[in-house]
Amino acid sequence: GCKTFAQDLIYPPGLHDDRIGGNASELPFDEGAITKMALHCSFEHFEGDSDIGYIRECVRVLAPGGRVVIVPLYLSDTYGIHTNPLKARENPDVFETDAVVGFIKGWSHPFGRTYDPAHLWSRVIANGRGLDFTLFSIQNAKQVDESCYVRYALLISKPPAFA
Repeated sequence: GCKTFAQDLIYPPGLHDDRIGGNASELPFDEGAITKMALHCSFEHFEGDSDIGYIRECVRVLAPGGRVVIVPLYLSDTYGIHTNPLKARENPDVFETDAVVGFIKGWSHPFGRTYDPAHLWSRVIANGRGLDFTLFSIQNAKQVDESCYVRYALLISKPPAFA
């Protein structure tokens, strides 16, 4: 009975039935209109400052009591960007100067971000003013399936009495 939407850069810009085209940091919804959102295998691909913009957009569009889950969340002790060397030449401006850039030959994605604790704080948590963040460490991923690579998930909640 709920209305669901799929959002992606590959869709035509704007809201079309149940599809939203464009950057996830500019959602076509009123303030407080969304109760639940899920990002699966996508947040790490938010290039440039789109991760920061998305978290700020969560502050705006989430209803009090609303939640967002990000699965997986990639964490490491080093802040890094992964890319295919050929893709990196197409858009070199998306790589922050403080990130270690790792080149993966044959990787199909142009951009994949791994947060260290400092960047998780400065890029994500600090931009979610008033939101609550719960980080989950997944201990039994291989029990789900041998190919399961999820190590961390992030739950973002807007308190019911959000001011």
